[in-house]
Amino acid sequence: GQQQGGQQQGGQQQGGQQQGGQQQGGQQQGGQQQGAGGGAQGFLSLNTTPWSQVYIDGGFVKNTPVMRHQLAAGRHRITCINQQFNLRVTFQVTVRAGQTQTIVKNLMGGAEGGGAQ
Repeated sequence: GQQQGGQQQGGQQQGGQQQGGQQQGGQQQGGQQQGAGGGAQGFLSLNTTPWSQVYIDGGFVKNTPVMRHQLAAGRHRITCINQQFNLRVTFQVTVRAGQTQTIVKNLMGGAEGGGAQ
């Protein structure tokens, strides 16, 4: 009987390790959610003519096309830069949780991109 009890105790120890793993995972998920404004996530798809470098809230993301880039729900400042044509267009987008905001912009259109913002 004592041996069986010892095995059970060992099982409890393993369970403790698993719980520790879950706690770590919870902390990591919490950090991601906090960094994204409470966990509400949406997506942004963006393409421009001509191609451009895409900056979101001041940070470089990638060159167009941008497909379903994950963002926190809310307002974001998008800047599209094409050095070849000396183009720089900045505009605001509102991303809704669970939805994809799709934007197609012609950078040659000038003020159409809301450059005054």
